[in-house]
Amino acid sequence: MKLVANFSSNAKIIKKADIDTFCGGVDYPIVDNPGVVKADFNGDKLKDFAVLLQFGEAVEATHKFGTEEVPYKKVKVALVAFIAGRNGKFKAVTLMEKHLNDANYPLNLYIKK
Repeated sequence: MKLVANFSSNAKIIKKADIDTFCGGVDYPIVDNPGVVKADFNGDKLKDFAVLLQFGEAVEATHKFGTEEVPYKKVKVALVAFIAGRNGKFKAVTLMEKHLNDANYPLNLYIKK
């Protein structure tokens, strides 16, 4: 997606294959394209979209579930909305960004090895 590449050359849209659906003993269902949402976010009847982006490579880490150390990869992510303008251009708005040092916040992604 050209808009994502223009936003950051180091970013990729998170795809279903990137996410480990089995986390903490529960197998979570994941939609086919979890990193993209299309909607009219600002009510102007134009199609906007939001993307969940991964920046750079994932970092190996472990998380303790009960007595077991479970390996996973932790990444820097951002939720970015691209708001369509009547001129045909999109404005990027970063809604959320989490960094590697933001330990155990609800938006930690468990990425497959």
